[in-house]
Amino acid sequence: MSIDPATLRTRLEQHEFAIEQSRARIQLYRLPWHEVFYEELVARREETLDGILRFLGVQPGAEGLRSTFAPLDDVPRASVLGNLDEIREALSGTRFEWMLRDPVEEPLVGRPER
Repeated sequence: MSIDPATLRTRLEQHEFAIEQSRARIQLYRLPWHEVFYEELVARREETLDGILRFLGVQPGAEGLRSTFAPLDDVPRASVLGNLDEIREALSGTRFEWMLRDPVEEPLVGRPER
């Protein structure tokens, strides 16, 4: 698989903007919300699921929860992306650079602060 490095940063920025718009709407209507990041769920599954259950008002106990959702980060990026060097070049020095870390070699404990 290859990703177009020329449009990648713009697509990531658009995705980030869409997320910020959603957060703003939730805050505008003063709705309760609990944000979960994929990286946190993968790194600290039990703790993250317990937090979700508490937010929902459900008795914590994530040990019984199962999912068919498979982590994408169980293989090195180089074996999945045919143009990893181009992607590294496009994202180096940007706020998206953290996405380049290979979890197989260096696990991501949590998403960096913005």
